[in-house]
Amino acid sequence: MIAILPFVLATAAHGVAPVKTVVEVRVPLVRTGYDKLLKLRDPGKDIVRRRDFYFDAFDGDRFRLKHLELPIKARLKDAGDAPTFQTSRSRALGRVEAAGLVAALAEIEDEKDSLEQDLGTELLVVSGKFFDNLLRPGAPILDLAEQAHALLAKGDWPGKGVVTRAREDLPPTRLFPAASNTKERSIISLPRPRLAKLSVTLGRTKALDETGAPVALYEVEQDGPAEGAEERARELLEALRRAGLDPDDLGGPSPDAFLFTARRLRE
Repeated sequence: MIAILPFVLATAAHGVAPVKTVVEVRVPLVRTGYDKLLKLRDPGKDIVRRRDFYFDAFDGDRFRLKHLELPIKARLKDAGDAPTFQTSRSRALGRVEAAGLVAALAEIEDEKDSLEQDLGTELLVVSGKFFDNLLRPGAPILDLAEQAHALLAKGDWPGKGVVTRAREDLPPTRLFPAASNTKERSIISLPRPRLAKLSVTLGRTKALDETGAPVALYEVEQDGPAEGAEERARELLEALRRAGLDPDDLGGPSPDAFLFTARRLRE
C-alpha cells in the first residue's frame, strides 16, 4: 500500500490553481524501445510538442532545490500558446517488477496555471536568450540570469510560496535558469487480453548532459491515484511485454544539465 505524503505546496494566497497529487508510473526506454512503441501511436491524438525552462535556487556554486530531500522542480512550459508555470515536488516510492521489466513509481504533487501575459512573455524571452548564450563559450549569461530572477521575484506564479519557504532554509540564493529541454508526447494504445486497450504517454526529450552535449531521453509514463498504483504498474509492464519490449529496450542515461549550467555561471 502506498501512503500519500503530506506535502505543503499550498499557495492559495497567490490565487492560483489547486494543488494536484498523483502517483507517476515511469518506464525509461532506450531508442529501440521507443521505436517499437511509436508504431502504436493513437492516430486520433496529436503529438504534443513544447519547450520547458527550469529554474532553481543558485548559491553561487550549485543549484539547491533539485537536491533537497523532497526535490522541488519549477518550470515554465511553452507549447506555442499561453505559457504555463508548474511547480512540483516528488518522492520516490520504489520500483515494481513484472514480466521481466521494471517501472519506477513516484508521488508527485504539483500546481500549474497560466501566467499573467506580460510576465509569461518576458520570462520566455529572457530564458530563451539565456539558453541561447549558454552554449556559446564566453557569451554573457549572468545578467540574463539576474533578469530572470527579478521577473520571478516580482511576479506571481504557481508554487512561489513553497519555493520561497525552501530558499529561506538555504544559504543566500538567486532563482536562476537551470536547464531547458524540448519534449514530444504521444498517446499510445497497448493491447490487453479481454480488456480495452491501455492508453499511456510515450515521451521523447531532447536535453543536455552535464558537459553540455545533446542527449535524447525516452520514456513511457502514466499518472493516476495512489490507490492501486502498484497494480497499475504491473499492468503497464505486462502490456509493454505483449507489445514486444524486452529488458534490453529499457534504461537510458540520467543526464544532469543543471551541473553544466552551474559551471557556466561560475565562469
